[in-house]
Amino acid sequence: EGCTRNVVRSIPFPAFTNMSETTYSIENAKSGRSSCKKCKEKIGKGEIRLGVSAPGPGDYNMQSWYHPKCFTLPRKVQKEGIDAATFVADMLEDNTEDQILSNKADEIISDIEYKAPKKEKKEGGTS
Repeated sequence: EGCTRNVVRSIPFPAFTNMSETTYSIENAKSGRSSCKKCKEKIGKGEIRLGVSAPGPGDYNMQSWYHPKCFTLPRKVQKEGIDAATFVADMLEDNTEDQILSNKADEIISDIEYKAPKKEKKEGGTS
């Protein structure tokens, strides 16, 4: 008598409710403290960097920075058939005073399209 069962209810996780609010930006690095999310190297002060801002699990946005050559188009963008030129023109926000996009759009497009050569795996190891 008095046996109770725990019922697990499915509640949407807040981080996944606003997935479409991801924004992309371009700017000159304000300091030399940020690191590229892909190559892990520091992005020097004044260097061009691409930012990805996505809703975090709380009431904040998570910001990731990339060198233009390290940035790859997101899968959801690629699935829609959007190329680098369209992405730069339509989806990349440029809030800089010197308007980087209007002056260096072609350079940024070629950097995004650039694919770094794959590193060769070292031979050897355990057998």
